[in-house]
Amino acid sequence: IYFVTDDLTPMITKVLEGEINACLASKVETNPDMIKRNFAIIEDADGRVRRVIEKPRYVKSTLKGCGLYIFDQNLFDAIRRTPRTAMRDEYEITDSIQIMINDGHVVSHSSVVTSDMNLTFPEALLQVNLVELEQRQLTSLVGEDAIVPAGGVIERSVVGEGVRFANPIRLTDSLVFSDSVVTHDADQDHVIIHGDLTIQCKRDRLP
Repeated sequence: IYFVTDDLTPMITKVLEGEINACLASKVETNPDMIKRNFAIIEDADGRVRRVIEKPRYVKSTLKGCGLYIFDQNLFDAIRRTPRTAMRDEYEITDSIQIMINDGHVVSHSSVVTSDMNLTFPEALLQVNLVELEQRQLTSLVGEDAIVPAGGVIERSVVGEGVRFANPIRLTDSLVFSDSVVTHDADQDHVIIHGDLTIQCKRDRLP
């Protein structure tokens, strides 16, 4: 998972200083489908977490748990008492968190995540690199020893170290892994190139 976050220090400090027992990174999410893929956080009026619901069928909260946590040692006791799930036969960290809550431990959350993307498909990997370019306020990022022939153009793309372009093409909105040799003689757009493999990313699958 690729995260763009605010400062995580307050989350860490509150747990280390014993103010709370656990802190969950959260995001205010307006798309219910995104919460259904993760877990919902239900808080009380004081901001204390009262329930965490793994992949909820019905969404009654705009707080999404994002998979970043800070725990004190009470988590280990909760894990020991966490049963396997009936449906997937797995241990869920959200079940352990709920056990901590039920035991009376103080679990809080912090809305520090501004963006999170699951790297499941090539399109997501490409999008993450394009987002990182934007975060760094760069139009492109090209490895110092990459070889781009005269007339070649790199736009909104990430090109790794040791990449060599055989022809002066235009590369846009793309990602080229280090040490790849780009042999294309036509312009390339929305592709990932790794070695001699080129993956055409579908625009309608970009996150």
